[in-house]
Amino acid sequence: AALNSVSHKIQLCEKDELQGQMLELTNYSLPVPGYIRLTEIFFLDVETGCWTIYECPNYTGQQYLLMPGKYRRFTDWGAMTAKVGFFQPAVHIS
Repeated sequence: AALNSVSHKIQLCEKDELQGQMLELTNYSLPVPGYIRLTEIFFLDVETGCWTIYECPNYTGQQYLLMPGKYRRFTDWGAMTAKVGFFQPAVHIS
């Protein structure tokens, strides 16, 4: 892959049915470090790469690994609530 290629891309939405604030991030556009303005996320579209999301800030709380695909409700990724405090691209180490 090229040095500046996008290996991870995700879309987040704060409400059901793609309503409310949406945010699209890539491995090169992440806020520092993984900070997002949305505290609840009801829809995720992992377009490329895998992502790790945490229920609370600073790598704490429940952790979920998301593979590429659409997650229409927080229960689709195994969460009990829509609360998201931190996220990051998952890195594959071989």
